[in-house]
Amino acid sequence: MASKALGQTRLSGYLVVVRPNEGLATRLGVTATRKVGRAVTRNRLKRQAREFFRLNRAQWPEGLDVLFVASQKAISLWPPSPAEAGRLERFLRKFARPLAGPGRGADAPR
Repeated sequence: MASKALGQTRLSGYLVVVRPNEGLATRLGVTATRKVGRAVTRNRLKRQAREFFRLNRAQWPEGLDVLFVASQKAISLWPPSPAEAGRLERFLRKFARPLAGPGRGADAPR
């Protein structure tokens, strides 16, 4: 069953959609349709999005699926400015899972 999107925003020509996932890791999905350009252009945009994710993953909350959907604007707007990258990080932090408190979590008494 597909989970409902928690939110979405725009980042340098990409639509960024956030959904919860069942695991602990934050996962990435990247898509670019043929409307964006030829295969070389689409693959470059996907590589850039994956690299952005790789460099920033440690700062993002766990347990999310983050989907980057490229548009033609992404060709000229990439890479994102530090201000836009910070805006995306703040956007993703809104969806952070609460930390396990007393009596919850793996080390809770049984």
